[in-house]
Amino acid sequence: MSPIESKINRLCDLVESQDKEIKTLHQERRTSRAKEAEAALADAVNAGRIVPGDTSTKAFWLSALLRDRESAVKALEALPVNPVLAKVTDGDDPKSGLLDKMHLQQKKLAEVQAAHPGADFQTIFAKAQADAPDLFR
Repeated sequence: MSPIESKINRLCDLVESQDKEIKTLHQERRTSRAKEAEAALADAVNAGRIVPGDTSTKAFWLSALLRDRESAVKALEALPVNPVLAKVTDGDDPKSGLLDKMHLQQKKLAEVQAAHPGADFQTIFAKAQADAPDLFR
């Protein structure tokens, strides 16, 4: 191989390695910008400027933050804070509390029945209710 070919090969290798490094840096920058945008969006939600469950509004602001973070942050900060939104949650299943309570009631009834195996249901229920009155309201 001639010296010129050797230099060309080294230069090609150098260009390839720098190209890979540039691609890696671009990916890291995109990831960093996405994290910053999500953090700014979370701050706006926590401040009560955006409704937590409004996915279309969140998507709009996330897109705006990725396009022009500085302007979008200023616009988000200019939105009025709604104190009611600070109390809004994504929510749970409304029946989950009842199901949890029913599970606790069943557990208590099983405890009492284990302690008094020969007792009838009314007696077991009365004893469980006396032991944990808040559970059976």
